[in-house]
Amino acid sequence: MSTNRQLIEELLKRRGIVEACFDKQREPVLGALERHERQIAILTSRRAGKTNTVLRAICRDALDNPKRKYAYIGLSRVTAENIVWKELEQINEDHQLHLELQGYRLRAIFPNGADITLYGADQPGWLKKFKGAKYRGVVIDEAGEFDIDLQDFIFRVIRPTLTDLQGTLWLIGTPGIVPSGYWFGVTGAEGAKRVKGWSVYNWHTFDNPFVATQFRSDMAELREIYGEELEEIPWYQREWLGKWCTDTTNNVYNYDPAKCEIHSWEPSLGDQYILGVDPGYADAAAFVVAAYNPEKSDRLVFIDCYKEIGMLMDGMADRVEVYMQKYPGIRIIGDPDSAHFLAELRTRRSIPIENATKTKKQQAIQVMNNYLSTGRIKFLMPQCMPYAKEALELLKDFQKNDERQEDGVTIGMWKEHPKMPNDLCDAGLYICRAALQWMYEEPDAKIEPGSEEYYSQVAGKLKEQAIRKAMGGDKPWWKDM
Repeated sequence: MSTNRQLIEELLKRRGIVEACFDKQREPVLGALERHERQIAILTSRRAGKTNTVLRAICRDALDNPKRKYAYIGLSRVTAENIVWKELEQINEDHQLHLELQGYRLRAIFPNGADITLYGADQPGWLKKFKGAKYRGVVIDEAGEFDIDLQDFIFRVIRPTLTDLQGTLWLIGTPGIVPSGYWFGVTGAEGAKRVKGWSVYNWHTFDNPFVATQFRSDMAELREIYGEELEEIPWYQREWLGKWCTDTTNNVYNYDPAKCEIHSWEPSLGDQYILGVDPGYADAAAFVVAAYNPEKSDRLVFIDCYKEIGMLMDGMADRVEVYMQKYPGIRIIGDPDSAHFLAELRTRRSIPIENATKTKKQQAIQVMNNYLSTGRIKFLMPQCMPYAKEALELLKDFQKNDERQEDGVTIGMWKEHPKMPNDLCDAGLYICRAALQWMYEEPDAKIEPGSEEYYSQVAGKLKEQAIRKAMGGDKPWWKDM
């Protein structure tokens, strides 16, 4: 084969990688390849082709940049292998890229020495893999689902790895459960609240000609099942329509990000700390830390949380001791149904854990919801993102024989939905029942000298002095001012 023919075939191959994109896909791909956009965010509904989009952009860029490295970060190694790796294999086959596919490492090597490696954020030490590395491109998939501080991870860890080669960072995903945080700021916030510095692209699965027909068919089936209510269901708006939304109508907890979230908190003198512990093994073991200061405020602030499935007793005890060292004088409250675990902490570890109050749970939730609705309970972000997500997802499971609608709201007898996790919520409820932030008393307003109220008070004091003098008292009235 002549050199000219080889060159022409290579150019056609490279052009074909981009030309195979449908219109909406092509926009961010050309944004990276031709306009050299450094930070690209893609927000879509499910099955819209966002993974295929970034892989095509990377493959096309890698062919022009020998020996450069690319990274794709998924939520887990399993999803990276089952979804992303399959897409990469298909692109390789469709365009005859001749990649060396090392499936055991989830690494694909191009003939020119460039390579792309897939990572799972559930793997031990995955964050450390990016220290000191140099990348031409990095993708963070399902950006709204990460429990880490996404902004910190991007600018402290990832962006420095892209500096040398002036590489592109991709954030892709669907709307998150909590309409807040950095992903929401990049793709969902409006006007001045939107994070600057990003090229944002969004489209719907209807724009993807390869699955649009099937997607419409599935949506029609959902409408038959749910009727007109389908359009109002939060998961449908997020996953099927690609829209950010908040709906707590039938949630167990009245969590509202606008009222409940804070992004900074500093300890102060007199703060009191409480740790709520909800032990578990098959269900997650949950730990929540809150702070309050009844001398200064009536706010209860959740400042830390953690949960883990399959946690052994010693591991739970170790975590409790970590919190004891981190938050001096912390009060510890645990689920009394785990009597053996609590006894183990008290006897073998000398940890003064108290039994949580569990009676009349729904009444306690009602009290907590009052605090949530008025903004007197705060969640420090992103430290408490897992707790916030759980609170937003936990729905009421109504007893059908008593369920009824009033003003569009379902009411009646209910329990917490048995298929939704509530471990962090229970640990937080233990805290809410034990905390004493409600003892805070608003100080009397200071009266301004010279005001009408001031002279009225002086007149009253003069009158009181006259009465005391008549009764034999001689304390000057101004001593009480």
